Amino acid sequence: FLQAAADPRTTLAQTLQIALAAELVDVASWELLISMAEQMCQDGMAERFRKALEHETEHVAKVRGWYESLSLADATGRERAGKSH
Repeated sequence: FLQAAADPRTTLAQTLQIALAAELVDVASWELLISMAEQMCQDGMAERFRKALEHETEHVAKVRGWYESLSLADATGRERAGKSH
């Protein structure tokens, strides 16, 4: 992820897509850690992991919003540019 995002040829939209993918991996990882902690009867640990999951879920929502906004603006701009020619 980092190498692709740091590449100077990577667009802002592509960087946001990479960030969204990384955030989704984070969410899946916290969900797995919660399940593992629950299976090991580590309720305190599971609760701390749930709080981390809440934060990661917020990150996903923010990054997804930025990515969608940029993608829609880009698509709308292209549509308008295509009509003006």
